[in-house]
Amino acid sequence: MKHRQVTTKPSIDGQDTKNPDMPRSQAGKTTNQPSIAYHVARCAPFRAISGLFALAFPGLLWAAQANDAAGNAELIWNLVIAATVLVFSLASAVLPVAAIRQWQGAWRISAILPLLALLAWIALIAISKSIDADSHRLWPFEIFAWSMLNMIYMVSAMTIKRIFEKADQEKLELARQQQDGSNHS
Repeated sequence: MKHRQVTTKPSIDGQDTKNPDMPRSQAGKTTNQPSIAYHVARCAPFRAISGLFALAFPGLLWAAQANDAAGNAELIWNLVIAATVLVFSLASAVLPVAAIRQWQGAWRISAILPLLALLAWIALIAISKSIDADSHRLWPFEIFAWSMLNMIYMVSAMTIKRIFEKADQEKLELARQQQDGSNHS
């Protein structure tokens, strides 16, 4: 993809009048037109969302700012990855929450277990990060791994529960048929 060549116009103080974010050293020079990523990163809603992700995933933001050459494109991809991890993790956490609300007894306990595992893992990550900031550098992916394992676990639990319920239902039907048969005799 080719960029159009544009010449910036420096103002009296040397700042670029078309692009105030451009360094003064580049004002008045012919440069490539800013990329779409540059414009997207400058829009207000994107800045608000990226601010929320910066609070949730400070390591990703720091990594994006560390290499300013690829700056905005890398920031966007890091935010896309963070959003994907966040969406899948939240979607995965909904399964046990819904099961806890609907199931009783041992089935409810089986739905609580993945959330307890998540809380324990988050506590481990938080304690490790407080001791050594360099530990668990890929913690969002650890949470993502939990969400994938949780989905497998919950689908298995729902399937097993359904098999048991169906077997119980068949036993009840058989008992009813036997009772109806003995009543008619």
